[in-house]
Formats: sequence, C-alpha cells, structure tokens
Amino acid sequence: VAGNVGPNADDTYDLGSSSLRWKDLYLGPSSVHLVSTAAETTTARDWKIGIDETDGSTDGNFRIMEGSNQYITIGTGGNVGVGSGITTPTALMDFDASTTSRASLRIRTGSAPTTPNTGDIYSSGTGLLYYNGSSWIDLASSSSGISSLNGLTGATQTFATGTSGTDFG
Repeated sequence: VAGNVGPNADDTYDLGSSSLRWKDLYLGPSSVHLVSTAAETTTARDWKIGIDETDGSTDGNFRIMEGSNQYITIGTGGNVGVGSGITTPTALMDFDASTTSRASLRIRTGSAPTTPNTGDIYSSGTGLLYYNGSSWIDLASSSSGISSLNGLTGATQTFATGTSGTDFG
C-alpha cells in the first residue's frame, strides 16, 4: 500500500472479528484515535493512545488523551501519572492536584482483605485503615498515626516550624 486506506462508508465495516482476529498490529508512535460523534455519545470525543515523540523529558512516554488533554501517562521508567497536570510522573503513582470540585484520590468504603499484605489500605466507612504486617491500624484514630519523628515522642508535637531553607528545630 502506497497511500492512505479508508472505508467507503463511516462506522460501517470491521477489521477482523471476535473469531477471526489479527495476531499483531504494528503502528507508529503518533496515535490510535477512537472517535465518536455527538449523536453517538452526547458530546463528540476523540480519545487517543500513543507514545510521546521527540519533545525532551517525555520522549517515549505512553499516553492516553481526550482531545488535547492528557489524562494517563506511563513513563519509560514505569511511573504512572493520572490527571491532566501529570505529563512526567515522578513517583510509582503520581496523581494530579485536587481542586475544589474533585479529590486527587478517593478510596471507597469496602471490607478488609482476608489475606492482607503489609502496606494495604482500605476504608471501613468510618476510618482509613493501614495493615502494618500484623494488624490493621486506623490512621484517623487519635491513638494511631505518627507518634514519633526522629526520636521525638509525645501526645503533641510540632513537626514543621521555621522558615524556608532552614533546618527544623
């Protein structure tokens, strides 16, 4: 094929089927577009998946976008960014900042896992619980949470005082 290939009618023909599938599909880094019209989804959408091309710090990042908004990014080191403000994730999970109309992360009420792993977190509906390897600790409880920092202990501690650029004391 030496040029573009397209169907002669919109949204009419399939490429393969559930029983006759293509083995692999090799594409360039630009984008795969999943497009809907306003008649199909109330608002016209153009979802894209692709790989960032030569543009500096995001070279090779996998991205999922709608229009010009980038919502999910997987960096070349495996870090995942969620939200339109995270195009270069710097943590394993890097969430966009919360706003007055939405939270960065919401943990829905659920049940404690029957075989938890150290570090698991879940919401009971009345508390946010953390599994420390032997028991669940309610992070919102006044008797849980941080009780010491660098050897400082007590019921009340001021952990951050001072001014920018100085040691805390």
